[in-house]
Amino acid sequence: MGNEARFVNDYRGIRPKPNAQFLDRWTAGGDLRMCIWSLSGGIRKGDEIVVSYGKAWWAARSLS
Repeated sequence: MGNEARFVNDYRGIRPKPNAQFLDRWTAGGDLRMCIWSLSGGIRKGDEIVVSYGKAWWAARSLS
């Protein structure tokens, strides 16, 4: 279930820094979509796509 974004992981333990980020963008039709954009270093063939989940995500997980 879900879309391709389910394969995007947090960079911690995988790479020194993220190679992508999530951004909200509006389509020409007026729909809000979440997109994944590569950062300045780019993503090479075979690289895992990793982002920063953010401090709030990790703080919420540690309460469980």
